Amino acid sequence: KEKRACLAILDTNMFLLQPLKDRMLAQEQWMTSIQKDFKDCPLKIALGHHPYDTPGPNHENSTGRLREFLRDEVSGHFDYYFAGHEHIIKH
Repeated sequence: KEKRACLAILDTNMFLLQPLKDRMLAQEQWMTSIQKDFKDCPLKIALGHHPYDTPGPNHENSTGRLREFLRDEVSGHFDYYFAGHEHIIKH
């Protein structure tokens, strides 16, 4: 069956809590492995809780290891990344 879209759901919380280095490494390795599975997908979408940058008033942009992960493993590898950290339910 032809793939129309591939979806990856990320645990962005683990990059903000310590000590979770083993889980962070596992997610990074998983991301590397799914890139092979997703290579023929015409549409690649990643979902996570924390955005790379946010224009909202409630939270700041991602920093540290989370920002590096989103920059290196998500940006340029997926067509879209959706995150909803601002908790603005009126939109």
